Amino acid sequence: PSSPVPGDRPVAPTGGPAPKSIGAMVAGFKAAATTRINSLRRTPGASVWQRNYFDHVIRDEDDYNRIIEYITTNPQKWPEDSLHPDKFPPHQKSTRNFLIRPWG
Repeated sequence: PSSPVPGDRPVAPTGGPAPKSIGAMVAGFKAAATTRINSLRRTPGASVWQRNYFDHVIRDEDDYNRIIEYITTNPQKWPEDSLHPDKFPPHQKSTRNFLIRPWG
């Protein structure tokens, strides 16, 4: 039998996104943003993101306009969101890293 090429060995799958994919780009962005956010907050290792994100293929101009509307108006709805920090009692705000706000 032929011998394997030096350095040519099976690699266990990582379970992460395929290299150079949109998923890999999003993962890289989130990793960099998390590092910066936690640096500013002085909360190394704290969770910043909700798990997962939604992929959606924009199929037509109406779809595109709905997405733009969502992106534009959704931040204004944050105070009513069930995960908004003001919805949690004070003892939870101090124990759940993603709820701590350094500005107040």
